[in-house]
Amino acid sequence: MNRVIQNYEAKTIPLPHQLEAINYIYKNPTVALFDEQGLGKTKIIIDALAIDMHEEKIQGVLVIAPMSLLFNWEQEVKKHSHLLPIVLKGTSKEKRYRYLTGANFYIINYESIVSELERVKRFCKSRKVAIVLDESTRIKDPKSATAISIFQLSKLAEKKIIISGTPIANKPYDIWSQFYFLDCGILFSDDFKKFKSKFNIRNIDYKKNMVELNECLSKNSIRRLKDDVLQLPEKEYINIFVNLSGEQLRLYDELCNLLKIEVTNMNGEKTYDESDAILKKLLRLAQIASNPFLVDKSYKETPVKYSKLHDLIETIIERKEKVVIWTCFIENIRLLKEKFKQYMPLVIYGEIPIKDRAEYVKRFQLSEENKIMILNPSAAREGITLTNANNAIYLDRNFNLIDYLQSQDRIHRISQEKKCKIYKIIAKNTIDEYIEQYIEVKRDIANYIQGDKENINKKVFQFFDNKSQILKALGG
Repeated sequence: MNRVIQNYEAKTIPLPHQLEAINYIYKNPTVALFDEQGLGKTKIIIDALAIDMHEEKIQGVLVIAPMSLLFNWEQEVKKHSHLLPIVLKGTSKEKRYRYLTGANFYIINYESIVSELERVKRFCKSRKVAIVLDESTRIKDPKSATAISIFQLSKLAEKKIIISGTPIANKPYDIWSQFYFLDCGILFSDDFKKFKSKFNIRNIDYKKNMVELNECLSKNSIRRLKDDVLQLPEKEYINIFVNLSGEQLRLYDELCNLLKIEVTNMNGEKTYDESDAILKKLLRLAQIASNPFLVDKSYKETPVKYSKLHDLIETIIERKEKVVIWTCFIENIRLLKEKFKQYMPLVIYGEIPIKDRAEYVKRFQLSEENKIMILNPSAAREGITLTNANNAIYLDRNFNLIDYLQSQDRIHRISQEKKCKIYKIIAKNTIDEYIEQYIEVKRDIANYIQGDKENINKKVFQFFDNKSQILKALGG
């Protein structure tokens, strides 16, 4: 490996909360950095590990990140430091060369770890490395090939860091794998099955166990909220209700009645984590409530949400403000791009190449011509800054709390100067209202365990009579 003289000084000055975290990372060989989205966690990691490299505690950093964040990491390293980042991509021969470049930050996506495992292991054995898992919830399933591969790297690292703004936003036991990577089972034991049973909503001691998990995480992680450390503009949530009518209502009621029969016939009482199959079917209702054309190509009417969205966008544009639109359904993105073409909308979803996404974000931030950005949360909830907009509209949502929390903070983060408005268009008396309830319950649990709030609403536990709640959502 070629040795070159490095400048380890930071290019940008850390904010006070970032400096606090940099010092925390400096003092600890294993770190769980759970700061809320938008607090600059990437800069914290770059600055902290630059110090470790300068003091020769480590010789390089392996960053494992979602595919959508690879080039974001590359850009952030260049922005905040004088160090050399390299993305481990390309053909096998090209990647082999990249491992030998003498870079400081080696950046690879989660999916590649499985196929590149042996080469990554050799790399980690050849030098003292820190391993960083960005969006560490990507290994929440300890039985996945990705998690199993990453566990094999754990003992090869001098320092290990996990990063997530939403570490337990879906299920409390999602935290186990993340800490298993850090300490190989010291904190939460090496028995995931036992841990999962303990923190399952069915457990009779669930309330007491949540208190225990809350206390444990507060002692073994660092988490700050934006409201505590930054003076960002406030965030206002606005629910806009619409009523289905005409053919859209008929299609909705038809499917609703079919699902009602299925839920009624469910054997025994189902709890939220066991009902993934029914939740997927309920999303079909959300599609019809959003735009029936998504499931019935003969549908010709204008969806009621489209009409409301049009009015809302016109109002926002009149205020000379930009807007970000979120929808879970790709076909909606294509249709809306055409519908609002006079505002030169930019779009991001799974099929858009990563480098194009970065270009679209740059254009949205710098150009006054592009008034609208339309995105799918699964593809764009992480790592992008859209603070040239201060309005976010949710045309529809799924049951994933992480999608919702991370996507809204694309506009509410460092560099935002205007009050942010989060609009949710909700079809009354439909599955939309159930999704709203479901997400708020999951947020209540996550906020309590992560230490964001002191108490948990008792209604949270009542919500998980899942069969009756779903029947209620279906009008039964």
